[in-house]
Amino acid sequence: MYRTTRDNPQPKEIHERWRNPPEKFVPLHPNRNGTPNGHVEDNHGGLPWTYCDVCELKIPPRTHHCYFCKACILKRDHHCFMVGTCIGHKNQRYFVVMAFWTMVCGLFGGVFTFVYIKHLHWPFAPWTDFFLPLTIYRTLWHGSIPLHIGLMIYHLHMEFLFGALGTFYFISQMLIISQGKTLYELTKEVPVKSSNSVNSNYVSVFGNFWGLNFIFPMQILFQQKDDGVKWEGVKLDHNANCEKQVKYSDKRSSIKTVYESWIRSDQNLTVTTGIGQTLVLQTGVNSVSNMAIARSVKVEIPTNEAEEDEPSTLMGKWRKHYEEKKREGHQSRRMLYLCWALWVFQTPTQPYMAFAHIIPYIMYEFTDWTQYYVKVIYIFCVIQTLGNLVCVTLYSTRYVKTRDRPEAQEVRERWENAPDQFGLPMAEVPNGHLPDNGGIPWSYCDKCDMMKPPRAHHCKVCKACILKRDHHCFVIGTCVGHYNQRYFVVLTFYAIIVGFGGVVLTACYLSMLYWPEAVWTDFLLPVAIYRGLFGAMKGYIAIMIVHLYTASFIGLFGLLYFTSQLIIVTKGVTLYELAKNVPIRNNKSTNANFVEVFGNFWFLNFIFPMTIMFPLENDGTTWKGIKLDHNSNYQGSDVE
Repeated sequence: MYRTTRDNPQPKEIHERWRNPPEKFVPLHPNRNGTPNGHVEDNHGGLPWTYCDVCELKIPPRTHHCYFCKACILKRDHHCFMVGTCIGHKNQRYFVVMAFWTMVCGLFGGVFTFVYIKHLHWPFAPWTDFFLPLTIYRTLWHGSIPLHIGLMIYHLHMEFLFGALGTFYFISQMLIISQGKTLYELTKEVPVKSSNSVNSNYVSVFGNFWGLNFIFPMQILFQQKDDGVKWEGVKLDHNANCEKQVKYSDKRSSIKTVYESWIRSDQNLTVTTGIGQTLVLQTGVNSVSNMAIARSVKVEIPTNEAEEDEPSTLMGKWRKHYEEKKREGHQSRRMLYLCWALWVFQTPTQPYMAFAHIIPYIMYEFTDWTQYYVKVIYIFCVIQTLGNLVCVTLYSTRYVKTRDRPEAQEVRERWENAPDQFGLPMAEVPNGHLPDNGGIPWSYCDKCDMMKPPRAHHCKVCKACILKRDHHCFVIGTCVGHYNQRYFVVLTFYAIIVGFGGVVLTACYLSMLYWPEAVWTDFLLPVAIYRGLFGAMKGYIAIMIVHLYTASFIGLFGLLYFTSQLIIVTKGVTLYELAKNVPIRNNKSTNANFVEVFGNFWFLNFIFPMTIMFPLENDGTTWKGIKLDHNSNYQGSDVE
């Protein structure tokens, strides 16, 4: 914490470098060469230098002004009021380590304090004594609670508060650093794209041997490689749908491509491109050049308001309101928060109940070694579930270089420079597609404004094109695709074991201990929560009844997705291709399809993450043995 406050992310020695930036910076024409808003671009990583009106300085890339610190901060992440300073390039490594040990000290201190109070004070006091205002009153004025017990109850609240804050900041910082971004860039939707690996992103923040920072301050031996001014492997993603996105107007106008609007119109269209060119598209001219222009230019065509009548029924208004909220993305965010709240609740409580109450009570007739083996197997399944959940989230299927893909630089060049077959006339190819060497066509994404490889599709929730997109899973909050499907399948397998196994163990415990004294209404979820909160039922019994519902949901989630994923992987297709009726024909064997998803020795992934030893052979852009079946009942329409 001291180093986080002391190491200001705005060192004074670079002020002169800011006032006199390199001479090679040349102002660019607005929207020329893909650089938006007329920024000046350097020759290092493509990130622009900008100008701060408050400090009256030219500031380096990824530097932003903080109104609390009243200064420009190198690689500004956020302003933390807990430590009273900004988190940036120089002190982010200390902040992450501080958050980690705050999490450990807070949660461990809270658990130890709670166990002590439970054995000493809980049998003689009501549960309302644990409310902080009542504790302070009864300790200082009423005198019914001893002073040391009152201080411990106060510490209990503070320790869990700091433990929760440390957990939140540590997890969020590790996820942000793994993506090579900052919290400021995520909240402001700055289209920064990092081509570095996950390990390189951690090294840029912590230095070499970054894992040792959590034990010893390694900055004494290994300094940071980046100076906070030049960022290698990081550039602006000019294809991102950030500043160039056209929003819906109040007149309910719809955004159409020039090609679509040109086909439906009876007159010529005059449009202006981003570089100032004026193009006139004539009706009836079906040339390849006009088709290429239609791919990159957008126009706004107002729709007839009379066609969209206001619904008269209450159900119609509710349906319209739901569609508007769904278009804005509110439903997906709510589902994401709800599912992650379920994981946060289930992760610590279910293993604790199993180890502290269920297994010792059910297996009291067995030896201690038998209970020990059961606990080891149970904790192994829990670790596998959580580990694969983290891997599904970290191994993004977006176009980012990861440990599984060291050749991402070559893949990116192939993606940005699509095959030459795009120059062929569309009319000479079956179904109007432009195939590559493997028979699966490259296509164009209007939302990302770029060409995308075969089997890559755009996700409206993630707002990005996903390699070999299978589906968007709201339970884990990300898309399942080429690089994280192997972890998702293993996650669902262990979710079945942990979910249904937890239901069986919890039901046996409650039937033996609680059922003879209870009525069936106690097992209803609202009744159990109400009685547990207001003291009519023991707290751990109420939590176990909640576990019956949450563990059943996790088990059903695992069963549904595991069986469907096995069928899909066996056929060599994706859930998206099945749902959209894409005529994919796979000539590979079943074992080859599993190797394509899991790597060599694919069955060992269910015991150990084999990505460390056997990375995926496919890069996600070329697919051998897979092609479009043009003889099927496929009409050639865009499946997007």
